[in-house]
Amino acid sequence: MVVENDLRADTVWFTSGSYYHGALMWSGDDIVDTSGASYWASGQKPVYDGQNNDVEVFTKVAYVRGGKSIQGYGWKIVSPSIPSAYICEMLLSNVLAIRIENRDFGYGQRSVNEREIERGPVMLEQPRPLAIFGGPPDAYIECKAQANPHPLYSWHRSGNITVTSVLDNRYTLSAGRFSIQNPDGNIDAGMYQCMAENKYGKILSDPAQILFGYLHHFSPVKLEDVEANKFEGSRISCQAPAAYPEVGYTWFYNSIAEPVFEENKNMFVSSSGYLYFSEVQPTDFRKYFCSVTLIAPIKYDTAINQPPSRISLGVYLRVTGTEHGYFKPYIYTHTFPSPALKGSKVRLECVAYGSRPLQYAWHRRDGRPFEQGTELSDLNRVLTIKDAKIEAEGDYVCTVTGRVGVTTKVVTLSMEAKPYFTHGIGDRLADPAQTVEWRCLAVARPQPTYTWYKNGVMIQNKPGVIEVKKHRLIIYKVNQDKDGGMYQCGATNIHGTTFSYGQLKVLSFAPTFDRYPMVPQYSLPQGGNFSIPCGVEGAPTPDITWLKNGSPLSVIAGDTIGKFGMTLLNDLVFNNIDFTDQGRYTCKGTNMYGEAENSTFITVIRGITISIPPTNTRVAVNRTAFLSCQASYDSKNFDLSYQWTLNGHVINFTDNAFFSSRELGGYEGISIDQAQFYHTGRYTCEARTTIHTARASADLFVEGPPGAPAGAYVMSSYVTSDSVQLAWTITAQINHGSPIYSYNIEAEMENVRPGVWETVKHGIFETQALNDARTMGLRSDQRVTLVDGLLPNVHYSFRVRAINDLGEGREASRKSVSVKTPSMAPATAPKNVRGYDKGKVGTLNIVWDPLEVYEYGGNGVGYTVYFKRQGDIKDWFKANVNGSKSSMYTYLVGVDNYYLEYEVMVAAYNEHGAGPNSTVKVIMSAEGMPTQTVLMGDCDNYNGTAFSVSWNPIEDTREVMKGKLKGYRVRYWHIDFPEFVTWRDVYGQQDTVIIIGAEPNTNYWASVQVMNNAGVGPNGEIRLAETFHLPPQNYPRHVKVWTHSEHSVRVTWQGVSTMSNDEESLQGYIIRVWKIQEDIRTATDTVVDIQSEAIVKNLQTQTVYVLRVLGFSLGGDGLLSPHVYFTVEGGNIPFDPTTTETCYRMLDDCNTATWIRQSSFTIFYLTFLSIVYNIL
Repeated sequence: MVVENDLRADTVWFTSGSYYHGALMWSGDDIVDTSGASYWASGQKPVYDGQNNDVEVFTKVAYVRGGKSIQGYGWKIVSPSIPSAYICEMLLSNVLAIRIENRDFGYGQRSVNEREIERGPVMLEQPRPLAIFGGPPDAYIECKAQANPHPLYSWHRSGNITVTSVLDNRYTLSAGRFSIQNPDGNIDAGMYQCMAENKYGKILSDPAQILFGYLHHFSPVKLEDVEANKFEGSRISCQAPAAYPEVGYTWFYNSIAEPVFEENKNMFVSSSGYLYFSEVQPTDFRKYFCSVTLIAPIKYDTAINQPPSRISLGVYLRVTGTEHGYFKPYIYTHTFPSPALKGSKVRLECVAYGSRPLQYAWHRRDGRPFEQGTELSDLNRVLTIKDAKIEAEGDYVCTVTGRVGVTTKVVTLSMEAKPYFTHGIGDRLADPAQTVEWRCLAVARPQPTYTWYKNGVMIQNKPGVIEVKKHRLIIYKVNQDKDGGMYQCGATNIHGTTFSYGQLKVLSFAPTFDRYPMVPQYSLPQGGNFSIPCGVEGAPTPDITWLKNGSPLSVIAGDTIGKFGMTLLNDLVFNNIDFTDQGRYTCKGTNMYGEAENSTFITVIRGITISIPPTNTRVAVNRTAFLSCQASYDSKNFDLSYQWTLNGHVINFTDNAFFSSRELGGYEGISIDQAQFYHTGRYTCEARTTIHTARASADLFVEGPPGAPAGAYVMSSYVTSDSVQLAWTITAQINHGSPIYSYNIEAEMENVRPGVWETVKHGIFETQALNDARTMGLRSDQRVTLVDGLLPNVHYSFRVRAINDLGEGREASRKSVSVKTPSMAPATAPKNVRGYDKGKVGTLNIVWDPLEVYEYGGNGVGYTVYFKRQGDIKDWFKANVNGSKSSMYTYLVGVDNYYLEYEVMVAAYNEHGAGPNSTVKVIMSAEGMPTQTVLMGDCDNYNGTAFSVSWNPIEDTREVMKGKLKGYRVRYWHIDFPEFVTWRDVYGQQDTVIIIGAEPNTNYWASVQVMNNAGVGPNGEIRLAETFHLPPQNYPRHVKVWTHSEHSVRVTWQGVSTMSNDEESLQGYIIRVWKIQEDIRTATDTVVDIQSEAIVKNLQTQTVYVLRVLGFSLGGDGLLSPHVYFTVEGGNIPFDPTTTETCYRMLDDCNTATWIRQSSFTIFYLTFLSIVYNIL
């Protein structure tokens, strides 16, 4: 079979086999293969030695070309995630069971409208998990099931609590919707399941969580400043408060009016909360604020009044140091979410420290293209995969090209998945006393566990009656009264539970041909081959006998060789047809309840006839439809060709990817792949020989979500400040095979967020919209609904999207003509009311976030500010601030009222009146100038260019500090130049600081002042400080490296002298070593006394290192020796330090050397040549 169908040399054919650590298992029957069979394409089976990664990852057994034992094919282990062909095999004894599994609910019935057939419930819409933020007045979750008779619904919490209005009068159940008024996290949080039932049984929905989010406040303790060296990389941590479930981050600088946007070449806001600086600039010396906003996890709905958000106190980035030259990129990466889940939006971040400009690029390590939905953004620092699939798993390489080099880093993306079913367990319409087996196979990472339910109750194992064997359920000797009902398989892992549904119905009836009667007559070509189906149905499955002209034919099911044969599906097979085969053929079916027979007449002709014509077919949109067309003809004397037309137009299979000519189930025909609505129509098959033509036609109906409604418009007589009446028109043509049962309304605020559409009302039932239209006297093809919850003074456009049993329409109606809602007083209060304690002494500064444009409600927007001393029983002071963008009010409280608590609140107003007040906030008035004098401690030498200053800390109280301690200002000046005063600010409660950048062997005067946000305190006493003499001014010479052991080297050098009066006495030497592909900041130091050699340990083999030696003293580190390059194996490597290229000592001279650019290849090559050179 593989040989006959393998069209490409690289095709992989999956089997049911899996290979784990040397064991071969066939999943079809869960048997470990101990036969010793070996058909490996390589000639031997894979060996697992604890290091062979393929045997751990690539576990699926497949046939590939290249083996010698099976006609050029053999086994190979491959990844189970690659899309490939599949070989399906089964025992002949299982064919009958497969036929029974394929029965549908119309089995044994006359032609019946499928919608009228009774059946148990099936979930069409699972309840979505819900996140509740900010105390909304109501929330709901809902499910939708399909059943006949219509289902009844109930809801359950935590598995065993049935939630009804009797349990709590805040609860409301309407059809499949469960609503909660005034949700309470202490009562209502938990896992919920919807149960749908009718007379055939009960099913449970997938569990859905209702969670209540919280976001605590940032710590009120002032953050320490972040110090960063100029022109180097740095980052600031948000230090976000405790929150649940997740938060999003935004950063601002200077004030909350200046956000850090995407595409900023130097700054990057990570979803981890860090604010990164690729190369700190002097202009980055400013204050930064982190804002966090509570957000819902992926695939959670939200019930939200106002998502809570918080803003940090702010932290300064202080830029210090001097420029150290250019440096190559150093990469940081982050992956969100972690673990990454199938269906989630995966975000890979790559940001680098490095000398700009920096250019970012991504690729997959194995060379595969990115998965569909992958996007690069934010200067390519962010790779996003929307609706990520399992196939997105793998290694992603981020490459950063900087001014002085290229750095790469691998980000490994591991995908996990909540269980999901590619194929459900399906229904079983079984014979009496049959053994029914269900297999439940879910895709999940980590692997799932399975549980089985009947009518919503977990099934307990009863050997010999009903047995649960992991993912299999076996029911012995089924009986409708005992076993009929709704069954579910639940697959569970750490990410949740997913259910698959099936109904068991035990049938008992005599054989019948009512649904599939035989064609009265067939015309078969002489010399051809043909098969006649026997469409008998019955339960138990009938025994089949074929007769010709009333006499039984000697045919056996499964034997198709000979003049006549019979397939396992009971079709009668004709081989090499001749005129003696003319006659009446009868299929007779018999079971314990009776018998039935049906006949057709065979005529043999010389010519062509369409023996298997296409039949009317219905297919879901984006699925595959197949229309058969098989002609019988004289194949010895004629060639046959087929041509298809759609609505009279010839189909070109070459230019249209939707259509292909193929064979399915042994029949020729046309396949319509990913069928679209415009593929609906009449398909005609034309079979041709050189002298004959035959045609047959059938209709294809593509079904799916509805098309777009028409004529959406706002009824101008029904427009209020917060609602409109919206009407639209529908036609039967947009149903797409399933009646519309509800609508969603989407709105665009044209003057606020043009082009952004949001659902403002959903679940409008067709019956309600129709009744409302009738009440208002509209046409029968029109619908109407009230859209409320709108904002005043906003220009709205609306559009309508229809929903049927097959889903929500992909196309919405054209948008309506814009309408403006009437103005009214503001409906919302200003947010984020806070103080600003850095204002002028004696002032109270009240700050708030201005209303958004869509919150104005009308013209003439301003703000009313209320304030009073905390605990004061007097009325509130009140002041109006004009201007919609105003965000601050300052009141003079007097210099004696410094740093006191005040209660404040703010309300917005417009020309129609005042809106609601904000909640009361407690803020502080501005601080006073500090008056305390700092008492000095000692000033000590530190090194040749630095000294330390210490002092007694000032008590951080309101009375002492006239506010809150901000830090200290250390003033210092050269003893001979008192007019040139320099200072350094240190933040927080500290008592010492190191002053750097001083002159060696020099005296300085120093004093300290205390600081708060109002300014600095008075000058205090002064102390004399002194620096040491210079560090060593010469560097060690003649540095050589010798192999010492497998992981160490011996280093020798000529020492330095510090006999000069300007230098401190030498104390020892430092040997500084780092890898060539890194920089000196990663170096490891080996410190020794005054000597001329040292052993450097813990080195790697096959690695090129850089080494420099320096002397040190009390004056600090001395000058560094020139770079020396070495390996553990070979010691020194010849290197020309005036270039970035290499030259080797074994060559005659550097002019004849072979030049190669530094790269990862160069590093390897240097190591190799050095080893060879030293061996020679």
